[in-house]
Amino acid sequence: MTVSQRTFIVVILSAVLAVAGSEIYAPSLPHLVREFNVSLHLVQWSMAIYMIGICTTQLVYGPISDQLGRRKPMIFGMTLFTLGAILGATAQSMEALLIARFIQGVGAGGPTGLWRSTFRDIYHGSELAHKASYVTLAISAVLPISPALGGYLESVFGWQGSFVFMTIYGVFSFLFLFFGFQETNKSLSTDPLTIRSTMKTYWAFTKNRIFMGGTIVTSLIFGVKFSAAVATPVFFIKSLGLTPLEFGWVTTINVAASYTLSSLYNTRMVKKKGVAFMLRLGMASVFTAGLLLGVSYLLIGLNTFLLILSLFCLYFGGALV
Repeated sequence: MTVSQRTFIVVILSAVLAVAGSEIYAPSLPHLVREFNVSLHLVQWSMAIYMIGICTTQLVYGPISDQLGRRKPMIFGMTLFTLGAILGATAQSMEALLIARFIQGVGAGGPTGLWRSTFRDIYHGSELAHKASYVTLAISAVLPISPALGGYLESVFGWQGSFVFMTIYGVFSFLFLFFGFQETNKSLSTDPLTIRSTMKTYWAFTKNRIFMGGTIVTSLIFGVKFSAAVATPVFFIKSLGLTPLEFGWVTTINVAASYTLSSLYNTRMVKKKGVAFMLRLGMASVFTAGLLLGVSYLLIGLNTFLLILSLFCLYFGGALV
């Protein structure tokens, strides 16, 4: 196996890490309420605190990787992710589980944030675009599969099953990183790494209207999708009576169908209508999802078909954005 091939596998393992640590765990949320005898709100925080760990630490991993390279921060992050998974599988209280999830998130922030930098270190131009399409395909494939896998693990092994899976995933990824991944950053920064210089760099980004516009829109869409990931297990399992496995399959089929349709539509229409039109269509679809769910709930209450339809609109629009 060539260095390029090994690096590409590391990129794939890192790119799907955030999904592997969140979507696969979602079907277990209602079970944890009964297991630890705590409020649903506290259990849902175990999803949020994971994402907080990922999002905040990416701002730190980036500058560090410019100084030390990509390999060391990614190995450190994968180690923390695996440690968090082990602590999660053995947690005896909700408080311990929240700590474990935060550790997981802090660890996942490294590989999740640095795989793009790694990609740009070794690929350029048309080859970069070509390879990136495979990464996008991998993420698109893992996203719909994860809820079904999580539902199966929950049904067979209980809530600990997803953490055992994440532990195995983390150990495998760590070994591949440690033994198969060579440093890709050949131009290490010689500038002193200080909080002042780092904040100055990030402040410069805020002055770019295109960057900030794309960031704000993407963040809002991601926020809505994350809210759905936290809330839908409760709707389907606790309120509508589906089993975790049934919930997993419903979500998997819905996500797969919406992502496939959005990909086909985007491929056919983006050159005709332009990027701006596709962004507006995506945001309109997400707005329609919320409107449909809200109005239908007020008129007839929670309905399985309308819930699935609103989620379809959400995933379709989110994929376009």
